[in-house]
Amino acid sequence: MHDVHLADNILKICRKKSANKLVKKVKIKLGSIIEHGEQIKPENLRFNLEMLSRNTNFAKAIFEIESVSGDTFEIEYLETVD
Repeated sequence: MHDVHLADNILKICRKKSANKLVKKVKIKLGSIIEHGEQIKPENLRFNLEMLSRNTNFAKAIFEIESVSGDTFEIEYLETVD
């Protein structure tokens, strides 16, 4: 669960971008990020994003995470419900 912090940061950024609309999909590019001595894996990040999204406007969102080179992350795309 060392990646909960990153998941929380991503959701904070997404909340600002979504303007509190319901979110359908979030695409994230994930580089090699090390937290507490371990590399964050896409499947663990997705689990934590889904866990933290319960009972929010992200509750039904699909989180697509692509591994990329580098040592950072980027929210590539965020789709809301109109």
